[in-house]
Amino acid sequence: MSLMNILVPTDFSENSKHAVEYAASLAKSTSGKVRLIHAWTIVPTASDLEAISVGIGIEFLAENSEAALKRFIEEFADRYPVFEKPISKQGFPAEVIKDLWKETQPDMVLVGSRGLGAIGSAVLGSISKQVFMEEVRPLLVVPKSATIGDFAEIVFATDFHDSDKDQ
Repeated sequence: MSLMNILVPTDFSENSKHAVEYAASLAKSTSGKVRLIHAWTIVPTASDLEAISVGIGIEFLAENSEAALKRFIEEFADRYPVFEKPISKQGFPAEVIKDLWKETQPDMVLVGSRGLGAIGSAVLGSISKQVFMEEVRPLLVVPKSATIGDFAEIVFATDFHDSDKDQ
C-alpha cells in the first residue's frame, strides 16, 4: 500500500478518539500522515450566553480547541509518529471539513461514527452524514466497533460515475 495522507475531523469524543487511532494505524502502515481538524462554533445556549457575558469569547474557544488537539496528538504520538500540524477552525463541522478537504487535498477523509446501527442513526451519524452529503470523497466512516489493523470489510458506495473508477 502506498503513502496515504488522511484528514481526520475530531470532536474529542471516545468515538472520535477511536477514529484517530484507526487513521494513525493506517497512516503508519503506509508511511503516511494524519492531520487532525477540529471545527468549533458559537451556538449560544443559556450557559454560553452567561460565559460570553463574562468575557469568554472566540479567543477562549480557539485556545481550548488548539490545546485539546495537542493533547489528542500527545496521546498517540509515541505509538504513531504520523501527525502533521493540526488545524482548529471556527465554523460548522461539515463545512469546515469540506473546505479543508479542498485546501489540503488528502488521500482520504476518515470520520468516526457513533455506531448506533442502521435504524438508530439512519446509517451514519449526523456529522459523518453531512460530510457525505457535501460530497467529500473518498470518505471512510469508522464505527467504534471497527478493529484497529487490517481492513476486514469495506463498503464502496457508487453511482457508477466514471470518476468512481479512480477510487
